Amino acid sequence: MRQHGKSSMNPAEKIQDMLISVAVLLDGTGPSSFEKLSETASRLADAYRFIDFLIVGDVRCELDEKTFARVVAFCPQSRYLQIEGAFGYDDLIRFACGEVIGDIIVLTSVDEIDKVDLLHLLSVLRQGPNMVRLRRTRASILELAAARVLKFVTGFDVDPRFLRTIGVNRSLLGQLLNQPSLLSFVRFRAAMFESNHEVIDVDIAAPRRGLRALVGRLEVIANLIGIAAPRLLSFAAALSGVLALMSLGYMLYVGLVLLVKPHVAEGWTTLSLVIAFGLFVQTTALAIICLGVARLFRDPEKAGRILNDVSSSDLFRSFTALNIERS
Repeated sequence: MRQHGKSSMNPAEKIQDMLISVAVLLDGTGPSSFEKLSETASRLADAYRFIDFLIVGDVRCELDEKTFARVVAFCPQSRYLQIEGAFGYDDLIRFACGEVIGDIIVLTSVDEIDKVDLLHLLSVLRQGPNMVRLRRTRASILELAAARVLKFVTGFDVDPRFLRTIGVNRSLLGQLLNQPSLLSFVRFRAAMFESNHEVIDVDIAAPRRGLRALVGRLEVIANLIGIAAPRLLSFAAALSGVLALMSLGYMLYVGLVLLVKPHVAEGWTTLSLVIAFGLFVQTTALAIICLGVARLFRDPEKAGRILNDVSSSDLFRSFTALNIERS
């Protein structure tokens, strides 16, 4: 394979105490965006010695051999995966999480790799946080208001200012893989799951979005509401429980009126008791059903998780022991 370029930094000057993984997701983007891949690979190769460069696309994306060859020229450990049955960023990220092998991992979109400083993100991630996210400093009032409503309804960390690019370490990724439900829309849920995370503010403009992007956002909202079914069912069960208590209180009120008041309109007592009792039975049954269905949707078992990981490892120094040829 012909080399299209080489790293300008001396191998001895590169960071080589860990393996990094960078997964770039091609969510229906056109070939014009693929040129950014080799530029990103070049910047990473200038700073890191050991890089796992992963490109994940759906059936709509066709990465040509020349573009992939330019990526391999900078990052020999590169892979391209074309996934069938996955559409959009949030579907592709689930496959990427299962394929990356690095100690620290960056998950990003091809639309963002030329707008964010991946090297700075990796530098912050190397300092210890389990998760790093990027957040725009500006957003429209309408977007923020809609996000607050969706956050209240679903309970997820929804904020239009956050970019899709996130960084995680191996410890957190392993925990996410052990609980596959968290991988669904992980960019909205991992921050709630992980307290040891940092946010980097970036001053970039919001991307221009057309009709296709609007449809994609509506689809994401619908999926988030679907995933939040246990929370919504629990709310419905609580509301049904309140109505059941109110109907029970009304039945007691009817009984008290019957005992205290000598003259009651004919038929009022019977009709009121029947209505209140029927409402009590229906709301109680609805509350039980909602709680039962919500329990089915929740994770069957919540295992313990690692809050922090402190280790000492320098395996890459032992080239001979690892049967790695020193270049």
